[in-house]
Formats: sequence, C-alpha cells, structure tokens
Amino acid sequence: MAKTLEELSCPMCRRAELEVLEDLLQCPECNWSMWREVAHRPLKDGEIRSLVQEGRTKLLSGFTAKSGKAFSAVLALGDEGEIKFGFPPRPEFDPAPVGACPLCGGDVIEREKSFSCANWKETHCEFAIWKDQAGHALKRDEAASLMRGAVIGPFAMRSRSGKRFRARLRLDKETGKAVYEFIDEHPGRR
Repeated sequence: MAKTLEELSCPMCRRAELEVLEDLLQCPECNWSMWREVAHRPLKDGEIRSLVQEGRTKLLSGFTAKSGKAFSAVLALGDEGEIKFGFPPRPEFDPAPVGACPLCGGDVIEREKSFSCANWKETHCEFAIWKDQAGHALKRDEAASLMRGAVIGPFAMRSRSGKRFRARLRLDKETGKAVYEFIDEHPGRR
C-alpha cells in the first residue's frame, strides 16, 4: 500500500511526521516547512515524497520563472532544508567555427538555439540562423551549407498555426536571415 503524505518524516529533524496542510507541509518539532507549489507549479504527492525522502526529485518540467519563461529543473533540498533548483548540463558544442559571418566576416559558432556570429558583443552583429526552422532541427552541416550559399532541403515543416508544409531553405545575402522557398505539393490545384 502506498504511503500517504501524512506518513512522511521531517527531512531535517527526522523526529516528527510532517503536518500536511492545504498549501504547505510543516514539521511540528523543528518548524521546517515547504510549499506544495514551487515556481507556479503544483507538486504531485510522489514528487513531494521523493524530495522529502530522497532529498531530490527527477527532472520536472512546467516551472515558470519570474520573467514568465517556462523551465525544467530538478528540485533538491539544501543543507538548511531550503528547496534548490538543479539544472541539467547544457549541451557541449564543437568550438570550431561553422563558417564566416555573411554580414561582418567574423566566425559563426554553434550555440544552444542558434548558429550565430561570435562578434555580436563587440560589433553588435545580429547574424543568427535559428536551429528550429518551423519544426525542422537545423544541423551544423546544414547551417554551413547555407552560409556557403547553398539551398538546402526540402524539409517537412509546420507553421505556428500547426499547418504542415514543405520548403527549402536559403540564406538571404543582404539580411543574413534564413528564407523559406515553399514547395507546391499539388501543382495546378487551388
């Protein structure tokens, strides 16, 4: 039979069972407490149980930062019983340049969400090719091909409204932006 939250021992003093209130868990011995909602995300009983018994949760999604941005994190108990966020390691990228920036001539490097100019801080160069191109995850070699002037694709893509389409990608030489060349799947049909 599964334990209820009422049967959880305090993670700090280990002497008392936690009192379970509507929005709060609290220890009657040492006054340790935790909210049942963290960063605008209600915690499920199993997540609370993992945090209290094991000192951490698995990776959880659905948190909202003060800026309004959604994020995922592991919750862990600190030495003083405070709840801390743990973040998964950021992916490592090949430090070698992907190619030359078509706008300023600097190196284009791979970042988490884009391939962008390494000179952006010094020269305010705004060149960036976003990795997410209407649902197509742009690869390093595809970005390099775009910067060499190639047209790549076709790719199956999806608009913001959810409509599916097929398109090729090319780089606009003047703006440095990725441009879609739409493919008519049904020529002659209106």
